[in-house]
Amino acid sequence: GGGGSAGGGATTRWVAKAHLTDARKAVSCLEFAPRHLGLKLATGSADGTVRIYEAIDVMNLNHWPISGTIDAEPSGGGGGGSGGGG
Repeated sequence: GGGGSAGGGATTRWVAKAHLTDARKAVSCLEFAPRHLGLKLATGSADGTVRIYEAIDVMNLNHWPISGTIDAEPSGGGGGGSGGGG
């Protein structure tokens, strides 16, 4: 008697609570902080920035203001020549 995906079973449903729109390029990683540090997460994006967000009110997960940023060197450097910084 095989299973299937219809009916009961332990399926996980993810529900979007917030949209983090600060990154200017693709986000390639996201990590939550350990529980003892509060409800925080960090995102790393192709624009070379790590952004740290914190949910101030754990009962309202729609609002994740930035609590800090870190400018990082994007990986895969070298080559191209079309960066032209400031």
